[in-house]
Amino acid sequence: METTRVAYFSREGEIVTSDVHDKYSVFYGPQGPLGLLVMFEIFYKVHGSSETICTVGVRQQNAA
Repeated sequence: METTRVAYFSREGEIVTSDVHDKYSVFYGPQGPLGLLVMFEIFYKVHGSSETICTVGVRQQNAA
């Protein structure tokens, strides 16, 4: 399984870089995709644990 290198803020406020596995969850509305939840974890089974790194994405206004 491939990993992705990400930088994130630790609970102590430090910037940390790790090689992690990723999981993408897209949220849809009537007109299509609304937003994206991206989760990263060192363990290959990525889920919402206390060790999961999370970030969100939103669709650009002019995206097709």
